Order: sequence, then structure tokens, then C-alpha cells
Amino acid sequence: MGIAYHTIHAPDAGLNLFDRVTIGTITAVYPSAATSVTSTLAVTWSEPVATPYTVILSPIEDCTYFITNKTTVGFTLNVSPRLAANALAGGSVEILLLA
Repeated sequence: MGIAYHTIHAPDAGLNLFDRVTIGTITAVYPSAATSVTSTLAVTWSEPVATPYTVILSPIEDCTYFITNKTTVGFTLNVSPRLAANALAGGSVEILLLA
């Protein structure tokens, strides 16, 4: 059974509130990396999105990640092994965009 969505409320925290919400998902593939090395991947959107936006990631291996160079057309994904003795096998990450 589906859920009816009628209204999205964003509390006023001094931010610009827009008249719509953009939600999108993509799958990106990051390269493998040696022990204790961070793998980077440029992620781009097919169309510019409103800023600020939020990115939620779901990687498939035991790792940490952080986002840099966030713009209206994409960002840089940085993936590192969670443990210093581990290497990254490389793989896909599911990305959820909320703008």
C-alpha cells in the first residue's frame, strides 16, 4: 500500500526555501585503491540542481567517504578504506540527491 504525500515542510532556519524538491538517484563506480589510499570520483548531474543540496551515499564495502568540490552540476566523491591496513576493491555506490 502506497503512502500519500501531500506537503513537504522545511522549517525556517534562515535558508532559502524553494517551491519544489528535487530527488534523484544514480549509481557511480569508484576505482580500486591500494592500502590506505583514497579513491576519488567526479560525480556529475545531467542538469544543474539548486543549492544547497544533500547527498546520501550507500557504498558496498567497508569504507568511509566524504564529499568535496560540491557545485550545482556535481561533486567529488572521496572513498577511503575504514581500516588503514585495508585496500579498496572498487565498486559501486548508490547516491541519493535531495535538493
